[in-house]
Amino acid sequence: MEYKLKFEMPYINCDNFKEKDLTNLLGVISGTRINESIESYNYANIKFDETDKQHWFPIVTELESFSRSKTNCIIFNLASSNKYSKLFVYQTLNRENPYYGIVGLKKNPDINNSTVHIYNLELDYSVLVINMNRII
Repeated sequence: MEYKLKFEMPYINCDNFKEKDLTNLLGVISGTRINESIESYNYANIKFDETDKQHWFPIVTELESFSRSKTNCIIFNLASSNKYSKLFVYQTLNRENPYYGIVGLKKNPDINNSTVHIYNLELDYSVLVINMNRII
């Protein structure tokens, strides 16, 4: 499955996750209230079209399983009672300011506003979970 999203900030690069970090993240999420709203998750790869020089429109492709060289996103499939159907979580690991980003895909998107993008979240599981909860 492939998704075309929109970032609210240009020039974002999505770096690969380490399997241990993802396992820890999923463990933290499974122990919080937000887990009640998550039905499943998938590993994914974010890339950009070569004409999209400023990285405004990420293309997300679901992966069969975790791959160290490709997994730079995790997709959370949300329960049908939520406003958003999916949350896409990625990380950017620059030296000065590593951070998480979240993109929420609306269940019933209108033409102009189908996603919400929260970026520059401190690379901390609790900050990520709090912001995921805010979107849901």
